[in-house]
Amino acid sequence: MVNMVIGVAFAVFGLLLLFVPVPVTGEHLVFFVVLILLPMAGGGILFYYGYRARKLKQITAHHAFQMLRDDDKIDARELSTRVGTTEMKVRQLLVDLQREGLIPFKAVIT
Repeated sequence: MVNMVIGVAFAVFGLLLLFVPVPVTGEHLVFFVVLILLPMAGGGILFYYGYRARKLKQITAHHAFQMLRDDDKIDARELSTRVGTTEMKVRQLLVDLQREGLIPFKAVIT
């Protein structure tokens, strides 16, 4: 979520730079174009990766709840194949979900 907010801030900063008057000479124009494009591109990249991480957490939670409902346990290896990421990342996400109180601590995670 923080990456998404910072990404939007960078993109807005890049857009605001469009309204700054600049002398139209060769050297200054190239510098100004780079000065505009870098925050906009960086903001877009930060927003994309923040959104992707958030979506991965939601998908992991969804499949984990299904496993809890069906099997009364969460198998990290099977969950990693369902979600399409590493087992270690799934375990990290499950710990985050437990800290947030979404998955009970008494849930069996194998």
